[in-house]
Amino acid sequence: MGQSNKTRDLGIIIDNKLNFNSYVSAVAHKAHVRASLILRTFVSRDIDILTKAFTTYVRSILEYGTYLNILPRITSALDENNFFYRLL
Repeated sequence: MGQSNKTRDLGIIIDNKLNFNSYVSAVAHKAHVRASLILRTFVSRDIDILTKAFTTYVRSILEYGTYLNILPRITSALDENNFFYRLL
């Protein structure tokens, strides 16, 4: 087996310096893709329906691993093209 700079344990990516930057980037990208999918597939633009869809399908991605206190870095990694900006 070769050496690796990163490891994945329970879905959380950690590098050899114990940084979560790769994980934060992956989670932000996955949440952005999922939110975009919701906006493309839902015909309704009712804010209550979209909020429930976001809570069900995107928020769980963002909240997984929050015990690591990385949620602020994930939400800051999302740019202005994220779900809430696109709702307005």
